[in-house]
Amino acid sequence: MKIEGNYIIFSTGKTRYANGGIIGLAPDMEVSEGYDGEFYNGDGWRDEEESLTKAELVELADFMIEQWQKFRSLQESITTLSKIHPSGS
Repeated sequence: MKIEGNYIIFSTGKTRYANGGIIGLAPDMEVSEGYDGEFYNGDGWRDEEESLTKAELVELADFMIEQWQKFRSLQESITTLSKIHPSGS
């Protein structure tokens, strides 16, 4: 899976629009795209789009987990660097 521009491209070739390449997950497990667009909630997919398969949902979850792990790693390295080189010194 990858994100190119405003589209999520799954390994199956299926695509989903995601404004700005943004994918969100709400506490109620609603998946959204962009800053205000829902494309999955607990009740299912928006009617105008073909449903993603269970494998595609897992692919999306794995991709987002990897993104958050990269984010965490970046934050940890920034914290480590700020301890080594505090601002103002």
